[in-house]
Amino acid sequence: MKTYLLSIILILYAVYNVSCQQDLLLIKHKDNEKERLIREGNNIRVHTKDQVLKGKFEIVNDSVIRISGNNILLPEIQKIRTKSLASKIAGGTLTGVGTIFLGTGTYIFLNFINDDNWVSIIGIVIAIPIAMVGVIFTTSGLMLATIGKNYRHELWNYGVVRVNTMPEKPVDKNQINI
Repeated sequence: MKTYLLSIILILYAVYNVSCQQDLLLIKHKDNEKERLIREGNNIRVHTKDQVLKGKFEIVNDSVIRISGNNILLPEIQKIRTKSLASKIAGGTLTGVGTIFLGTGTYIFLNFINDDNWVSIIGIVIAIPIAMVGVIFTTSGLMLATIGKNYRHELWNYGVVRVNTMPEKPVDKNQINI
């Protein structure tokens, strides 16, 4: 039984590794040599001089990518915008928590606004900061989930890393031409 289970796990692992060998878009900072890798098939937004394209990209060759059927030369790209899964999750969570705070603050405020005693003042004083925290969290979460990271051509170089044709020995980062 252990042998069968181990065999199934190894087969699934091998299939996963073979299917995940996708080419990568390499984005390298001009000044401090920071590198970002974007897998082929991820959603990106590309700004060129003429147009703005959004969608899943595929790598045609070392100097051309394709988005929505349009071929784009890497030197023509003005800006690339990406959104990470972590920022989408964090932004959604922050938006949800902010909405709860905003709703709670509004509920407390509306319940105490019509009372004519001193307790209503305390309720309003507590409700307004809770609602404001909710507004701040909701706004921050929406911005985090929707804006993403920009890579402008003035600061970043764009290149392609071919995963399927990579040599067995490690490649020196200085050998990749971008």
